[in-house]
Amino acid sequence: LTRTPNLLAVSANGVGYDTVNVRACTEAGVLVVNQAGGNREAVAEHVLGMMLCLSKRVIQVDRFMRRELIVEREAYMGSDILGKTIGIVGIGHVGSRIAELCRGLFAMRVLACDPYLTEAEIASRGAEKTELDDLLRQADYISINCPLTDETRGMIGARQYALMQPHAYFITTAR
Repeated sequence: LTRTPNLLAVSANGVGYDTVNVRACTEAGVLVVNQAGGNREAVAEHVLGMMLCLSKRVIQVDRFMRRELIVEREAYMGSDILGKTIGIVGIGHVGSRIAELCRGLFAMRVLACDPYLTEAEIASRGAEKTELDDLLRQADYISINCPLTDETRGMIGARQYALMQPHAYFITTAR
């Protein structure tokens, strides 16, 4: 900031500000903005790609087939996504698109935890409002889509992982 005295603004990619020293920018009179929602589709598609990759065991099958000549089909069968439950932590731009895709493409039950939204607001985004612990207990897939802030830092740890079902998958597109 001292080397750029004429700097007017800093723009961070995505929804968070964790890559920018907001306090220093504010003290220097520099505006800080982000691009919330700009990568909504790409990130939502990434989450679905990860869900499919994990459920269908794509990486394991690929690695096995590159090493072995004979493949026992039953040994690497994956599971279906259809009708399962996804828990979305942070149902903003990306989370609401994930909810829409999961409901529409895979007829999934969609749970969401977002302390900034009411039950009605979350319902309008296609999900059932729930607390984080309940979401972790019920979901087959958990998708974390919230920015890294002092409030969210460390929100998932050993206690939260222990609440998850043994077969559940944890996907994060957050920082």
